[in-house]
Amino acid sequence: MFTNSIIISSYAVNNAVESLKKLKKSEDKLKKILKLKVKNNDKLENYLNTVNNISKNNVDLMDIIIKAGLKPTQERSVFKYSELFNKKLILEIEGADRKSAEVSINILHNTHSSMNNKLRQIYNTKNDNVQSNDEIIKSAMNIIKKEKKEEKRYEYRINL
Repeated sequence: MFTNSIIISSYAVNNAVESLKKLKKSEDKLKKILKLKVKNNDKLENYLNTVNNISKNNVDLMDIIIKAGLKPTQERSVFKYSELFNKKLILEIEGADRKSAEVSINILHNTHSSMNNKLRQIYNTKNDNVQSNDEIIKSAMNIIKKEKKEEKRYEYRINL
């Protein structure tokens, strides 16, 4: 029984790390798409470069966790957050031709920052119980819903 729980825990940790790797790949893919999309627009190209530099200059907890691993008590939250943010990026990648580059750059930046902040919270949290992790996930989902509403309002104003 004890051995089985260790195997399950290491499997879950590996899933969380793999999910973070997928998120990083989605970020890189969206960056490449945006780089081509803003190629002839100096203002947006500078904006994309600024966003990329902010990501590079901050401590990137995704990279740290991918390299160092996780505690088994942290994997559930990390997995759920990274899957959630990855879905957001994939939707952006799939709809990149329909959306303005500026909106996509904002989403890229917000997603990276939000994931990094959530990882910082999870990493620094002393209380590892499942209920508190669920509450954190619910609050993140509420933030994402609010961001989606704001994006729709922003896109509507652009199309006017």
